[in-house]
Amino acid sequence: LIMHPLGHHHFDDVLEPTPIAVHDIKIVDRVGLDDARFFRDSQIRSCILALLKSGGNEKPTTSQKIQHQDSYDAPTILKRRPLNEELADKSDSDNSSQCSTSKSHSEKWNQRFQDLAQFRSKHGHCLVPLDWPENPALAHWIKHQRGQHKAKNSGLHSTLTDAREQALENLGFVWDSHRATWEERFNEIAEYQTMHGHSNLPSRYDANPRLSTWVKCQRRQFKLFQQGKKSHMTKERIAKLSSIGFVWYPRQTSRNVLSPGSLLL
Repeated sequence: LIMHPLGHHHFDDVLEPTPIAVHDIKIVDRVGLDDARFFRDSQIRSCILALLKSGGNEKPTTSQKIQHQDSYDAPTILKRRPLNEELADKSDSDNSSQCSTSKSHSEKWNQRFQDLAQFRSKHGHCLVPLDWPENPALAHWIKHQRGQHKAKNSGLHSTLTDAREQALENLGFVWDSHRATWEERFNEIAEYQTMHGHSNLPSRYDANPRLSTWVKCQRRQFKLFQQGKKSHMTKERIAKLSSIGFVWYPRQTSRNVLSPGSLLL
């Protein structure tokens, strides 16, 4: 009876992995060291290297066939590109895409700015109505610029650069949306006065219902202003409305129109 030392069995004898020579590592490096493995079997190593040297076209001999379940498929490895080349191509592609997108955004902004300049040249102001049918894109662009201006002043991310902000201000752009709305309605009542010879808009004006509502609001705000209560009406607005003959008291004809100097009546 042959006694084996305790704690030792012949299954514990594991072959040491076969190292890859330096000149072989250089070849493996062409397909990326992340795809290379150190193989225990010298036949596996020689088969992989032969495939790499032949460009994946040489078929392994019977003695070189890989029987190890952990081995890689050499042709698959050969199709892989070095990671640094893949990242470089991806980076170039991303940069190209970003440049193209940036250029597209810049061109769109410049186009809308030109549209606004043409609107101002025709109407004398930059107060494009939100539902302007001639150029809806311009109206929404203006709303977006006001939003970007607000974000910029709040310290948030904004696409409105100092140069763009200055260019818009040079055109007389109105950043305050509430002020812009008021100015839009004022221009509408001024146009009504030019067409009809007066500014006494009917209480129900089907051609422009929102304008008749705005006129009622101005009269109500003016009354609060006269009473010393909180109001959105200002002396500047009173003077501006009075300059076009705005009717403050439609039912009291003797007090209908106020001159800019009669603000305390």
